[in-house]
Amino acid sequence: MPLATLLATLFALSNLLRHNELTAMKASGLSLYRILLPLFLFTAVLSGLTFFFNETLASPLAYKAKLFEKHKIRHEEGLDYLLRSNAIYYGQQNRIYNIRLFDGKSSLMKDVQIDEFNKTHNLIKQLVAKSGQWLDNTWVFTDGITREFDQPGKNILKEEKFNQTILNLPEKPGDFQREAKKSTEMDYRELKDYIIRLRKNGLPANKEQVELGLKFSYPFANLVIMLMGIPLALWTKQSSKVMNFGTGMVIAFIFWGTIEVGHALGENKALTPLLAAWLSNIFFGSIAAWLLIKKVRK
Repeated sequence: MPLATLLATLFALSNLLRHNELTAMKASGLSLYRILLPLFLFTAVLSGLTFFFNETLASPLAYKAKLFEKHKIRHEEGLDYLLRSNAIYYGQQNRIYNIRLFDGKSSLMKDVQIDEFNKTHNLIKQLVAKSGQWLDNTWVFTDGITREFDQPGKNILKEEKFNQTILNLPEKPGDFQREAKKSTEMDYRELKDYIIRLRKNGLPANKEQVELGLKFSYPFANLVIMLMGIPLALWTKQSSKVMNFGTGMVIAFIFWGTIEVGHALGENKALTPLLAAWLSNIFFGSIAAWLLIKKVRK
């Protein structure tokens, strides 16, 4: 979408310049900013629609497409589908399952920890067990301990050991056999909740935080890249469509490369996740603003 926005900006303004329409508008008393206002408004709406499309269609369909390819086209429903190791599953009623090994064939968990959180994401209950077996439509856990915490989730109020306990949990064995979603396959709300739960478990979430920032920064890139295209089009009014297309491809390549660099720096904690996600927009936006101001002052 940013590439399409850039090319549209270059082609539209180049045509106006080539036929002296921009000169006629300026001669009638319109400033360059007023002439470009519809372009700004249209791109702002486009950015909003891009965010909406990503949240409602792109993310959930990417996950479904991955499952369809793996299990319907490549028929990969073997041991990797039934046997999972070091699995983290985010269940209903604010529960997180940490399972060292899950055997889908025998519906058996080994070395399992179940954390339950309240609405403010504070730990309130915890179960740690050597194993959990699905028997008679319920989960039977053996050799473990249960804990209850206060509302802030810091102090243990109650702790009990057990040889065997039965829990009526909403999750069934088939739920743990499902493929976990990647951060790029979650919508904003799912990813935000996922990050909060990772933090509560003491797990790193830098990569996920960068992805969360990109969910806003990438749609906003339409506006940034459009700003970049304006001064380029105004300076190259005699350029052909082929040259405009080539220019657009080069800028898009550098822009995408900057996004990936920011992503890597954020994941490795060289930059804060927020700065990493917006690095490309800040860099290109600053250059575009400087070029546009310089052009208007001429």
